[in-house]
Amino acid sequence: MITIYGKANCGFCTKAKAFAKERQLKFEYKDVGISQDTLNELMDRATGTVRSVPQIFVNSEHIGGYNELIKYVEDTGYTGTGYSL
Repeated sequence: MITIYGKANCGFCTKAKAFAKERQLKFEYKDVGISQDTLNELMDRATGTVRSVPQIFVNSEHIGGYNELIKYVEDTGYTGTGYSL
């Protein structure tokens, strides 16, 4: 499953969610702007310093942002199905 950490008014966060929906990939979206706990969760999961959103994980692997999501799906043929908000 894909986890997208993002925040309101983030164009690339919106694009990442739209891409996942278009491809019918199962994903969970977590808004780091709503809860400090969610931001802390992201910081604990991320490899290295996080300076921007979206930050995207496939299963437990931190793959990066929007462009890395597209590359990951295209390179691996990832086809997780269904999506949730």
